[in-house]
Amino acid sequence: MMEPRFTFLRVTVLALTFVGCTRTVGRQVEAATEPPVTPHVVRFIYANPSHSYPLASTNNVVTAVVEFNATVLPRKLADDEALWGFGERFDALNMRGRMTETWIADAWGGGNRSYICAPFLISSKGYGLFVNCSGKVRFDCGATVTNELRIEVPESGLDVFEFKGTPREILAAYTKLVGRPRPVPDWVFEPWISRNSYVSEYEIDRVIDKMKAHGLRAGAVVLEAWAEGLQNFRFEQGRYPNPKAWIEKLLGRGYHVVCWETPSIWDSASTYSEASTNGYLVLKPDGSELRVDWLENAVKIDFRKEAARLWWQKLHEPLIAMGVDGFKTDGGERMPDPWFHNLHPFYYQRAVLDAFQDLGKVGVTFARSGTPPCAGDSTFWGGDQSSSWDDFPRVVRAGLSAALSGYPYWGHDIGGYAGTPTKDLYIRWLELGAFSPIMQLHGATPREPWYYDDETVAIAKYYFDLRWALRRSK
Repeated sequence: MMEPRFTFLRVTVLALTFVGCTRTVGRQVEAATEPPVTPHVVRFIYANPSHSYPLASTNNVVTAVVEFNATVLPRKLADDEALWGFGERFDALNMRGRMTETWIADAWGGGNRSYICAPFLISSKGYGLFVNCSGKVRFDCGATVTNELRIEVPESGLDVFEFKGTPREILAAYTKLVGRPRPVPDWVFEPWISRNSYVSEYEIDRVIDKMKAHGLRAGAVVLEAWAEGLQNFRFEQGRYPNPKAWIEKLLGRGYHVVCWETPSIWDSASTYSEASTNGYLVLKPDGSELRVDWLENAVKIDFRKEAARLWWQKLHEPLIAMGVDGFKTDGGERMPDPWFHNLHPFYYQRAVLDAFQDLGKVGVTFARSGTPPCAGDSTFWGGDQSSSWDDFPRVVRAGLSAALSGYPYWGHDIGGYAGTPTKDLYIRWLELGAFSPIMQLHGATPREPWYYDDETVAIAKYYFDLRWALRRSK
Protein backbone atom coordinates (compact mmCIF):
# COMPACT_ATOMS: atom_id res chain seq x y z
CA MET A 1 0.00 0.00 0.00
CA MET A 2 1.17 3.51 -0.71
CA GLU A 3 2.17 5.18 2.57
CA PRO A 4 0.44 8.49 3.37
CA ARG A 5 2.90 11.23 2.44
CA PHE A 6 3.67 14.12 4.76
CA THR A 7 5.29 16.92 2.80
CA PHE A 8 6.00 20.62 3.12
CA LEU A 9 2.74 21.24 1.25
CA ARG A 10 0.56 20.11 4.10
CA VAL A 11 2.63 21.96 6.67
CA THR A 12 2.03 25.14 4.66
CA VAL A 13 -1.66 24.47 4.24
CA LEU A 14 -2.11 23.76 7.95
CA ALA A 15 -1.79 27.51 8.42
CA LEU A 16 -4.82 27.88 6.18
CA THR A 17 -6.94 25.75 8.51
CA PHE A 18 -6.18 27.72 11.63
CA VAL A 19 -5.97 31.30 10.35
CA GLY A 20 -9.60 31.78 11.38
CA CYS A 21 -8.71 31.21 15.07
CA THR A 22 -11.83 29.19 15.86
CA ARG A 23 -12.89 26.73 18.50
CA THR A 24 -15.71 24.20 18.52
CA VAL A 25 -18.50 24.80 21.00
CA GLY A 26 -21.63 22.64 20.92
CA ARG A 27 -23.21 22.72 17.48
CA GLN A 28 -21.51 25.88 16.29
CA VAL A 29 -18.04 27.24 15.73
CA GLU A 30 -17.48 30.63 17.25
CA ALA A 31 -14.56 33.00 17.21
CA ALA A 32 -11.89 32.47 19.83
CA THR A 33 -10.65 35.33 21.96
CA GLU A 34 -9.76 38.16 19.64
CA PRO A 35 -6.13 39.22 19.42
CA PRO A 36 -5.39 42.65 20.78
CA VAL A 37 -6.05 45.11 17.98
CA THR A 38 -3.59 47.92 17.53
CA PRO A 39 -5.25 51.30 18.13
CA HIS A 40 -3.47 52.74 15.10
CA VAL A 41 -6.20 52.76 12.48
CA VAL A 42 -6.49 56.00 10.55
CA ARG A 43 -8.98 56.85 7.81
CA PHE A 44 -7.82 59.31 5.18
CA ILE A 45 -10.44 61.08 3.06
CA TYR A 46 -9.24 62.71 -0.13
CA ALA A 47 -11.65 64.96 -2.08
CA ASN A 48 -15.16 63.52 -2.39
CA PRO A 49 -15.36 59.72 -2.79
CA SER A 50 -18.93 58.53 -3.30
CA HIS A 51 -18.85 54.78 -4.03
CA SER A 52 -17.99 52.94 -0.85
CA TYR A 53 -18.57 49.50 0.62
CA PRO A 54 -20.96 49.02 3.56
CA LEU A 55 -18.81 48.89 6.69
CA ALA A 56 -19.57 46.90 9.83
CA SER A 57 -17.90 49.25 12.30
CA THR A 58 -15.76 52.39 12.27
CA ASN A 59 -15.55 52.73 16.06
CA ASN A 60 -12.23 54.07 17.36
CA VAL A 61 -11.10 55.02 13.87
CA VAL A 62 -9.46 58.42 13.54
CA THR A 63 -10.52 60.29 10.39
CA ALA A 64 -8.26 62.79 8.68
CA VAL A 65 -9.47 64.94 5.77
CA VAL A 66 -6.53 65.63 3.49
CA GLU A 67 -6.16 67.86 0.45
CA PHE A 68 -5.43 65.73 -2.58
CA ASN A 69 -6.07 66.48 -6.23
CA ALA A 70 -5.34 63.18 -7.94
CA THR A 71 -6.97 59.76 -8.22
CA VAL A 72 -3.61 57.96 -7.89
CA LEU A 73 -2.09 57.32 -4.48
CA PRO A 74 1.68 56.66 -4.63
CA ARG A 75 3.66 55.08 -1.80
CA LYS A 76 7.33 54.17 -1.56
CA LEU A 77 8.24 50.49 -1.20
CA ALA A 78 11.32 49.12 0.55
CA ASP A 79 13.61 46.88 -1.44
CA ASP A 80 12.63 43.74 0.48
CA GLU A 81 8.97 44.64 1.10
CA ALA A 82 6.32 41.95 0.46
CA LEU A 83 2.62 42.69 -0.19
CA TRP A 84 -0.03 40.09 0.71
CA GLY A 85 -3.81 39.94 0.57
CA PHE A 86 -5.87 41.45 -2.29
CA GLY A 87 -8.51 38.71 -1.94
CA GLU A 88 -8.10 35.26 -3.44
CA ARG A 89 -4.95 35.33 -5.56
CA PHE A 90 -4.14 32.45 -7.90
CA ASP A 91 -1.07 34.08 -9.45
CA ALA A 92 1.08 34.84 -6.39
CA LEU A 93 0.99 35.03 -2.60
CA ASN A 94 3.39 37.98 -2.57
CA MET A 95 2.07 40.47 -5.12
CA ARG A 96 5.23 42.60 -5.17
CA GLY A 97 6.20 43.30 -8.76
CA ARG A 98 2.71 42.58 -10.08
CA MET A 99 -0.45 44.46 -11.01
CA THR A 100 -4.01 43.61 -10.06
CA GLU A 101 -7.52 45.08 -10.16
CA THR A 102 -10.36 44.57 -7.70
CA TRP A 103 -12.91 43.34 -10.20
CA ILE A 104 -14.52 39.96 -9.55
CA ALA A 105 -14.58 37.63 -12.54
CA ASP A 106 -15.40 34.07 -13.51
CA ALA A 107 -11.69 33.34 -13.34
CA TRP A 108 -11.59 29.70 -14.54
CA GLY A 109 -8.32 28.46 -13.13
CA GLY A 110 -7.05 31.79 -11.96
CA GLY A 111 -4.22 33.56 -13.70
CA ASN A 112 -4.34 37.24 -12.77
CA ARG A 113 -8.13 37.24 -12.40
CA SER A 114 -10.07 36.15 -9.33
CA TYR A 115 -13.52 35.30 -8.02
CA ILE A 116 -12.75 37.07 -4.71
CA CYS A 117 -11.15 40.52 -4.85
CA ALA A 118 -10.40 42.95 -2.07
CA PRO A 119 -8.68 46.37 -2.26
CA PHE A 120 -6.81 45.41 0.90
CA LEU A 121 -3.18 44.56 1.49
CA ILE A 122 -0.81 43.68 4.30
CA SER A 123 2.80 44.79 4.03
CA SER A 124 5.74 42.94 5.55
CA LYS A 125 6.79 46.36 6.89
CA GLY A 126 4.03 46.46 9.50
CA TYR A 127 1.22 48.33 7.82
CA GLY A 128 -1.96 47.53 5.91
CA LEU A 129 -4.15 49.51 3.51
CA PHE A 130 -7.82 49.26 2.59
CA VAL A 131 -9.21 51.38 -0.25
CA ASN A 132 -12.92 51.82 0.39
CA CYS A 133 -14.14 52.02 -3.20
CA SER A 134 -16.57 49.54 -4.76
CA GLY A 135 -15.36 50.24 -8.28
CA LYS A 136 -12.38 48.81 -10.17
CA VAL A 137 -9.38 49.79 -8.04
CA ARG A 138 -6.01 49.21 -9.69
CA PHE A 139 -2.87 48.28 -7.73
CA ASP A 140 0.56 48.56 -9.32
CA CYS A 141 2.71 46.81 -6.72
CA GLY A 142 6.07 47.89 -8.07
CA ALA A 143 5.51 46.47 -11.55
CA THR A 144 6.06 49.79 -13.35
CA VAL A 145 8.36 51.51 -10.87
CA THR A 146 10.20 48.97 -8.74
CA ASN A 147 10.13 50.87 -5.45
CA GLU A 148 6.64 52.37 -5.75
CA LEU A 149 3.13 51.18 -4.94
CA ARG A 150 0.55 53.04 -7.03
CA ILE A 151 -3.17 52.80 -6.23
CA GLU A 152 -5.59 54.16 -8.80
CA VAL A 153 -9.31 54.62 -8.18
CA PRO A 154 -12.03 55.21 -10.79
CA GLU A 155 -13.55 58.27 -9.10
CA SER A 156 -12.52 61.75 -8.04
CA GLY A 157 -11.64 60.95 -4.46
CA LEU A 158 -10.07 58.39 -2.15
CA ASP A 159 -11.23 56.82 1.10
CA VAL A 160 -8.27 54.90 2.54
CA PHE A 161 -7.80 53.13 5.87
CA GLU A 162 -4.27 52.61 7.13
CA PHE A 163 -3.51 49.98 9.78
CA LYS A 164 -0.30 49.54 11.79
CA GLY A 165 0.76 46.37 13.59
CA THR A 166 1.50 42.71 13.03
CA PRO A 167 -0.24 40.86 10.18
CA ARG A 168 -2.60 39.31 12.73
CA GLU A 169 -3.45 42.67 14.27
CA ILE A 170 -3.92 44.28 10.86
CA LEU A 171 -6.25 41.49 9.70
CA ALA A 172 -8.24 41.68 12.95
CA ALA A 173 -8.67 45.45 12.56
CA TYR A 174 -9.63 45.09 8.89
CA THR A 175 -12.27 42.41 9.50
CA LYS A 176 -13.68 44.44 12.38
CA LEU A 177 -14.13 47.20 9.82
CA VAL A 178 -15.67 45.22 6.92
CA GLY A 179 -17.24 42.34 8.86
CA ARG A 180 -16.11 39.19 10.65
CA PRO A 181 -17.23 35.77 9.38
CA ARG A 182 -20.47 34.86 11.12
CA PRO A 183 -20.51 31.65 13.19
CA VAL A 184 -21.05 28.50 11.14
CA PRO A 185 -22.46 25.13 12.25
CA ASP A 186 -19.76 22.62 13.15
CA TRP A 187 -20.84 20.18 10.40
CA VAL A 188 -19.22 22.60 7.94
CA PHE A 189 -15.84 21.19 9.02
CA GLU A 190 -16.83 17.61 8.27
CA PRO A 191 -16.06 16.19 4.80
CA TRP A 192 -18.50 17.10 2.01
CA ILE A 193 -19.44 14.99 -1.00
CA SER A 194 -20.55 16.59 -4.24
CA ARG A 195 -20.59 16.09 -7.99
CA ASN A 196 -21.74 17.91 -11.08
CA SER A 197 -24.15 16.32 -10.74
CA TYR A 198 -25.82 13.63 -8.68
CA VAL A 199 -29.02 13.16 -10.64
CA SER A 200 -31.44 11.78 -8.03
CA GLU A 201 -31.96 10.82 -4.42
CA TYR A 202 -31.56 7.19 -5.47
CA GLU A 203 -28.03 7.84 -6.75
CA ILE A 204 -27.07 9.83 -3.67
CA ASP A 205 -28.37 7.08 -1.37
CA ARG A 206 -26.24 4.54 -3.26
CA VAL A 207 -23.14 6.76 -2.98
CA ILE A 208 -23.66 7.19 0.77
CA ASP A 209 -24.13 3.42 1.13
CA LYS A 210 -20.84 2.84 -0.68
CA MET A 211 -19.11 5.50 1.42
CA LYS A 212 -20.22 3.64 4.54
CA ALA A 213 -19.09 0.28 3.14
CA HIS A 214 -15.60 1.71 2.60
CA GLY A 215 -15.48 3.37 6.03
CA LEU A 216 -15.62 6.88 4.52
CA ARG A 217 -17.69 9.16 6.71
CA ALA A 218 -18.89 12.57 5.49
CA GLY A 219 -21.24 15.18 6.94
CA ALA A 220 -22.72 17.06 3.99
CA VAL A 221 -23.92 16.44 0.44
CA VAL A 222 -24.23 19.15 -2.21
CA LEU A 223 -27.12 18.89 -4.68
CA GLU A 224 -26.53 20.62 -8.01
CA ALA A 225 -29.23 19.07 -10.24
CA TRP A 226 -32.13 19.18 -7.81
CA ALA A 227 -34.55 21.85 -9.00
CA GLU A 228 -37.25 21.75 -11.67
CA GLY A 229 -35.59 24.63 -13.48
CA LEU A 230 -33.28 27.58 -13.07
CA GLN A 231 -34.30 28.97 -10.62
CA ASN A 232 -37.71 28.05 -9.21
CA PHE A 233 -36.71 26.61 -5.81
CA ARG A 234 -38.76 23.43 -6.16
CA PHE A 235 -37.38 19.90 -6.11
CA GLU A 236 -37.92 17.97 -9.33
CA GLN A 237 -40.56 15.46 -8.30
CA GLY A 238 -39.50 12.63 -10.59
CA ARG A 239 -36.04 12.47 -9.03
CA TYR A 240 -36.96 13.67 -5.53
CA PRO A 241 -40.54 12.49 -4.95
CA ASN A 242 -40.67 13.31 -1.23
CA PRO A 243 -37.77 15.68 -0.52
CA LYS A 244 -38.74 16.54 3.06
CA ALA A 245 -38.82 12.90 4.16
CA TRP A 246 -35.64 12.16 2.25
CA ILE A 247 -33.77 15.10 3.82
CA GLU A 248 -34.90 13.92 7.26
CA LYS A 249 -33.52 10.48 6.45
CA LEU A 250 -30.20 11.98 5.35
CA LEU A 251 -29.97 13.99 8.56
CA GLY A 252 -30.54 10.78 10.46
CA ARG A 253 -27.53 9.33 8.66
CA GLY A 254 -25.44 12.36 9.57
CA TYR A 255 -25.61 14.20 6.22
CA HIS A 256 -26.63 17.84 5.85
CA VAL A 257 -28.04 19.06 2.53
CA VAL A 258 -26.63 22.03 0.58
CA CYS A 259 -28.55 23.10 -2.54
CA TRP A 260 -26.90 24.80 -5.52
CA GLU A 261 -28.24 28.07 -6.95
CA THR A 262 -27.29 31.04 -9.12
CA PRO A 263 -28.54 34.66 -9.11
CA SER A 264 -30.14 34.11 -12.51
CA ILE A 265 -33.31 32.46 -13.79
CA TRP A 266 -34.61 31.07 -17.06
CA ASP A 267 -37.72 32.30 -18.84
CA SER A 268 -39.20 28.83 -18.34
CA ALA A 269 -38.93 28.98 -14.54
CA SER A 270 -42.12 29.49 -12.57
CA THR A 271 -40.44 32.46 -10.84
CA TYR A 272 -39.72 34.34 -14.08
CA SER A 273 -43.12 35.97 -14.56
CA GLU A 274 -43.20 37.41 -11.04
CA ALA A 275 -39.63 38.67 -11.30
CA SER A 276 -40.23 40.30 -14.66
CA THR A 277 -43.59 41.84 -13.73
CA ASN A 278 -42.29 43.34 -10.48
CA GLY A 279 -39.08 44.74 -11.91
CA TYR A 280 -36.71 42.37 -10.12
CA LEU A 281 -34.52 41.76 -13.18
CA VAL A 282 -31.46 43.66 -14.40
CA LEU A 283 -32.32 45.74 -17.45
CA LYS A 284 -30.10 47.05 -20.21
CA PRO A 285 -30.10 50.79 -21.07
CA ASP A 286 -32.76 50.19 -23.74
CA GLY A 287 -35.10 48.64 -21.14
CA SER A 288 -34.75 45.05 -22.30
CA GLU A 289 -33.76 42.29 -19.87
CA LEU A 290 -30.06 41.55 -19.55
CA ARG A 291 -29.07 38.10 -20.81
CA VAL A 292 -25.88 36.67 -19.29
CA ASP A 293 -23.28 34.59 -21.14
CA TRP A 294 -23.57 31.71 -18.68
CA LEU A 295 -26.31 29.15 -18.11
CA GLU A 296 -27.95 29.38 -21.51
CA ASN A 297 -29.10 32.96 -21.81
CA ALA A 298 -30.52 33.37 -18.30
CA VAL A 299 -31.78 36.70 -16.95
CA LYS A 300 -30.27 38.23 -13.82
CA ILE A 301 -31.86 39.22 -10.51
CA ASP A 302 -31.28 42.89 -9.66
CA PHE A 303 -29.97 42.81 -6.09
CA ARG A 304 -29.62 46.59 -6.12
CA LYS A 305 -33.33 46.64 -5.27
CA GLU A 306 -34.43 45.87 -1.73
CA ALA A 307 -37.72 44.40 -2.96
CA ALA A 308 -35.82 41.94 -5.18
CA ARG A 309 -33.59 40.93 -2.26
CA LEU A 310 -36.57 40.32 0.00
CA TRP A 311 -38.30 38.31 -2.71
CA TRP A 312 -35.18 36.15 -3.20
CA GLN A 313 -34.95 35.66 0.54
CA LYS A 314 -38.53 34.44 0.81
CA LEU A 315 -38.00 31.92 -1.99
CA HIS A 316 -35.50 30.09 0.24
CA GLU A 317 -37.65 29.81 3.33
CA PRO A 318 -39.76 26.76 2.33
CA LEU A 319 -36.57 24.84 1.56
CA ILE A 320 -35.00 25.82 4.87
CA ALA A 321 -38.17 24.77 6.69
CA MET A 322 -37.89 21.46 4.81
CA GLY A 323 -34.44 20.87 6.30
CA VAL A 324 -31.97 22.32 3.79
CA ASP A 325 -28.99 23.60 5.80
CA GLY A 326 -27.05 25.54 3.19
CA PHE A 327 -27.00 26.96 -0.33
CA LYS A 328 -24.12 26.87 -2.78
CA THR A 329 -24.42 30.45 -4.03
CA ASP A 330 -22.66 30.01 -7.36
CA GLY A 331 -21.94 32.83 -9.79
CA GLY A 332 -22.35 36.43 -8.76
CA GLU A 333 -19.81 37.97 -11.13
CA ARG A 334 -21.90 39.09 -14.10
CA MET A 335 -23.28 42.47 -13.04
CA PRO A 336 -22.67 45.25 -15.61
CA ASP A 337 -23.13 48.21 -13.23
CA PRO A 338 -19.53 49.39 -12.61
CA TRP A 339 -20.33 50.52 -9.07
CA PHE A 340 -22.49 47.55 -8.08
CA HIS A 341 -20.51 44.82 -9.83
CA ASN A 342 -18.33 44.21 -6.75
CA LEU A 343 -21.23 44.74 -4.33
CA HIS A 344 -23.48 42.22 -6.07
CA PRO A 345 -22.20 39.03 -4.33
CA PHE A 346 -22.60 40.61 -0.89
CA TYR A 347 -26.31 41.36 -1.34
CA TYR A 348 -26.88 38.03 -3.11
CA GLN A 349 -25.32 36.02 -0.28
CA ARG A 350 -26.84 38.17 2.45
CA ALA A 351 -30.37 37.62 1.12
CA VAL A 352 -29.87 33.87 1.53
CA LEU A 353 -28.34 34.15 5.00
CA ASP A 354 -31.16 36.46 6.09
CA ALA A 355 -33.63 33.71 5.17
CA PHE A 356 -31.99 31.41 7.73
CA GLN A 357 -31.87 34.19 10.30
CA ASP A 358 -35.56 35.01 9.92
CA LEU A 359 -36.40 31.36 10.61
CA GLY A 360 -34.14 31.28 13.67
CA LYS A 361 -31.63 28.89 12.08
CA VAL A 362 -27.89 28.97 11.50
CA GLY A 363 -27.29 28.08 7.87
CA VAL A 364 -24.50 28.71 5.41
CA THR A 365 -23.81 30.04 1.98
CA PHE A 366 -21.01 28.33 0.07
CA ALA A 367 -20.06 31.14 -2.27
CA ARG A 368 -17.81 31.47 -5.31
CA SER A 369 -17.48 35.25 -5.49
CA GLY A 370 -16.77 37.91 -2.90
CA THR A 371 -15.49 41.38 -2.07
CA PRO A 372 -14.71 43.09 1.29
CA PRO A 373 -18.14 43.00 3.01
CA CYS A 374 -18.56 39.33 2.03
CA ALA A 375 -15.91 38.54 4.64
CA GLY A 376 -18.74 38.90 7.14
CA ASP A 377 -20.89 36.34 5.33
CA SER A 378 -20.24 32.61 5.48
CA THR A 379 -18.11 30.09 3.54
CA PHE A 380 -16.38 30.16 0.14
CA TRP A 381 -14.67 27.93 -2.40
CA GLY A 382 -12.02 28.63 -5.00
CA GLY A 383 -14.19 28.34 -8.10
CA ASP A 384 -13.37 26.24 -11.14
CA GLN A 385 -9.97 24.77 -11.98
CA SER A 386 -8.85 22.14 -14.42
CA SER A 387 -7.75 18.74 -13.13
CA SER A 388 -4.11 19.47 -13.83
CA TRP A 389 -0.80 19.84 -12.02
CA ASP A 390 -0.60 23.39 -13.39
CA ASP A 391 -3.80 24.45 -11.63
CA PHE A 392 -3.08 22.67 -8.35
CA PRO A 393 -0.47 25.10 -6.90
CA ARG A 394 -2.71 28.01 -7.85
CA VAL A 395 -5.30 26.65 -5.43
CA VAL A 396 -2.74 26.62 -2.60
CA ARG A 397 -1.92 30.28 -3.24
CA ALA A 398 -5.62 31.14 -3.50
CA GLY A 399 -6.45 29.63 -0.11
CA LEU A 400 -3.59 31.29 1.70
CA SER A 401 -4.25 34.72 0.20
CA ALA A 402 -7.99 34.38 0.89
CA ALA A 403 -7.24 33.67 4.55
CA LEU A 404 -4.98 36.73 4.69
CA SER A 405 -7.86 38.79 3.25
CA GLY A 406 -10.54 37.85 5.78
CA TYR A 407 -11.98 34.63 4.28
CA PRO A 408 -10.88 31.79 6.61
CA TYR A 409 -13.82 29.45 5.85
CA TRP A 410 -12.62 28.43 2.41
CA GLY A 411 -12.38 25.23 0.35
CA HIS A 412 -11.88 23.92 -3.19
CA ASP A 413 -12.89 21.10 -5.53
CA ILE A 414 -10.72 18.14 -4.61
CA GLY A 415 -9.26 16.90 -7.89
CA GLY A 416 -10.17 20.08 -9.75
CA TYR A 417 -13.50 20.79 -11.40
CA ALA A 418 -12.95 20.18 -15.13
CA GLY A 419 -11.55 16.90 -16.40
CA THR A 420 -10.53 13.78 -14.51
CA PRO A 421 -7.40 13.91 -12.33
CA THR A 422 -4.76 11.24 -12.48
CA LYS A 423 -4.46 9.05 -9.41
CA ASP A 424 -1.36 10.88 -8.12
CA LEU A 425 -2.95 14.29 -8.61
CA TYR A 426 -6.19 13.15 -6.96
CA ILE A 427 -4.30 11.89 -3.90
CA ARG A 428 -2.25 15.06 -3.59
CA TRP A 429 -5.40 17.22 -3.94
CA LEU A 430 -7.13 15.03 -1.35
CA GLU A 431 -4.25 15.71 1.04
CA LEU A 432 -4.67 19.44 0.46
CA GLY A 433 -8.41 19.13 1.05
CA ALA A 434 -7.98 17.26 4.33
CA PHE A 435 -6.09 20.23 5.79
CA SER A 436 -8.18 22.99 4.19
CA PRO A 437 -10.91 24.68 6.24
CA ILE A 438 -13.58 23.01 4.07
CA MET A 439 -12.97 19.52 2.63
CA GLN A 440 -15.13 18.92 -0.44
CA LEU A 441 -15.06 16.17 -3.07
CA HIS A 442 -16.41 17.76 -6.25
CA GLY A 443 -15.90 17.76 -10.00
CA ALA A 444 -17.50 17.50 -13.39
CA THR A 445 -16.70 13.77 -13.21
CA PRO A 446 -17.02 11.59 -10.09
CA ARG A 447 -14.54 12.26 -7.29
CA GLU A 448 -15.27 9.31 -4.99
CA PRO A 449 -11.97 7.39 -4.47
CA TRP A 450 -13.30 3.99 -5.57
CA TYR A 451 -13.23 5.23 -9.16
CA TYR A 452 -9.46 4.63 -8.93
CA ASP A 453 -8.47 1.51 -6.97
CA ASP A 454 -8.36 -0.08 -3.53
CA GLU A 455 -5.10 1.68 -2.67
CA THR A 456 -6.71 5.08 -3.34
CA VAL A 457 -9.68 4.13 -1.17
CA ALA A 458 -7.34 3.16 1.68
CA ILE A 459 -5.44 6.45 1.41
CA ALA A 460 -8.72 8.39 1.27
CA LYS A 461 -9.93 6.61 4.42
CA TYR A 462 -6.73 7.63 6.19
CA TYR A 463 -7.34 11.30 5.39
CA PHE A 464 -11.07 11.15 6.09
CA ASP A 465 -10.29 9.64 9.51
CA LEU A 466 -7.61 12.27 10.12
CA ARG A 467 -10.09 14.98 9.20
CA TRP A 468 -12.54 13.66 11.78
CA ALA A 469 -9.76 13.55 14.38
CA LEU A 470 -9.02 17.23 13.66
CA ARG A 471 -12.73 17.96 13.80
CA ARG A 472 -12.95 16.49 17.31
CA SER A 473 -9.85 18.22 18.64
CA LYS A 474 -10.10 21.57 20.40
